[in-house]
Amino acid sequence: ESHRVPSFVTEVAHVCGMDRIPWQGTTEWDGSLLIHRRPIDESGVFFAPWILNTGRWTTLVTSSLREQQDEYQLERELARGTISRLRELHAQMVSAGCPISEAAERYCRQSQDTFLSHVEFDTEASCQAIDQGMLAIEALMKDLLVFRKRQLSDSTQLSQSLRLGTVGTPFPSIEAEEAFVDLFDTVSIPVRWREIETENGKYNWNSLDRWVTWAAENGRRISMGPLLRLDAYYLPEWIYLLQNRTEVLRKSVFEFVQEIVKRYRDHVDLWQCASGLNLPGESGLDSDERVQLAVITVKAVSEISSNKPIVMRFDQPWGEHLIANDLEFSAFQFADSLIGANIGLSGLGIDFHFGYWPGGSLNRDSLQFHLMLQRWSMFELPLLIGFAIPHSALDSNDDYSNPLLRTDQYVPTPLTQAAELERLTSVAVTAPYVHGIAYSAFFDHDALSTPLAGLIDESGLPRPACQRWFQVMSGR
Repeated sequence: ESHRVPSFVTEVAHVCGMDRIPWQGTTEWDGSLLIHRRPIDESGVFFAPWILNTGRWTTLVTSSLREQQDEYQLERELARGTISRLRELHAQMVSAGCPISEAAERYCRQSQDTFLSHVEFDTEASCQAIDQGMLAIEALMKDLLVFRKRQLSDSTQLSQSLRLGTVGTPFPSIEAEEAFVDLFDTVSIPVRWREIETENGKYNWNSLDRWVTWAAENGRRISMGPLLRLDAYYLPEWIYLLQNRTEVLRKSVFEFVQEIVKRYRDHVDLWQCASGLNLPGESGLDSDERVQLAVITVKAVSEISSNKPIVMRFDQPWGEHLIANDLEFSAFQFADSLIGANIGLSGLGIDFHFGYWPGGSLNRDSLQFHLMLQRWSMFELPLLIGFAIPHSALDSNDDYSNPLLRTDQYVPTPLTQAAELERLTSVAVTAPYVHGIAYSAFFDHDALSTPLAGLIDESGLPRPACQRWFQVMSGR
């Protein structure tokens, strides 16, 4: 079923081992045969994007595949992997005493019956089993989330989760300003180094001062940061002259972060010291050098504001960047190295920018998202979950460094944005150790690396996602 395989499969298909960390590899697709090559000859599970019968694409995973000379039938193995994940989830829910709805049970039976009855000789039936299996997984996850909410003693965790909204673009209307105050209890103020220190040693605090004042006047908590990102949207132009002078770069970062903290330490409730350092970015630094920068940013904050929580945020928790270079650290490994160093981190942030590439994550179903949050809860530290979800597709002429992975069959709309935000937020609010949920773009230009993800339209009116966010976060 070649129409089910999106054209960008060659960029993102990969194999993982037992630790679910991608191995470096390359993929070729000629419209009928998908060939993945890698330097490792161990068994593993294969991840590939797949277009569902709704037109929406998601990332599917096979069961463990051994090395063999014969070809695997992609549809069959993806169906087998989907049914396997479905059965495991179903068994765990039954074991935990979680009630399962009649609809979810029906989807489970349909997908398994289709797979067992026809899959050996019918690729179309395999595709049907995948579609039915994905419906079953989402239905089971809804039942699981209802069960989890009931376990959270009158939704205590829901009411305690911080609701962070990113500011940047001035509010175009009183209605837009009021919408922000209704949606978020914490103002996330990004620090764009290139706008604050356009020349080395010369600072312009006007924008940050304005937002700090606004947050205080509206009774909102303040989260400042990320104080450091290694991309062209954040780094000042003069810093690129220091790329090959690591010690000078560290010194510049340390001094800049301390200037920020000194000025705002009495106003900020939560510091986001850095974001995305687990990715290579545009700095030319290797993973060890970026770990050192992470340590420096935490140290620069804690020396001056040790009584406030300090969070480090990470991109691509599934490690998609390792497809091109497996010598890098995954986000989980990067976080583990910092926690092991005992540098004073108070919490961890994980950014889920689904569909953006190459800086975002591949689309995932609710079960994969749920399991990822479960994995990060192993650190037993508060988690800050960040989202950016597109409401429309980019024009092919738009010049963005992190465009959307899209198919011709499915184009994002404000309604699909709302549905996705509701789905993902519903999972996040019931996950252990999640203490805050952030949305990265109130307006389209507030998060420059995730275009067309704003919650407010050009005229200042809320998109449908605003109501869905409010309902989930308020526990309604």
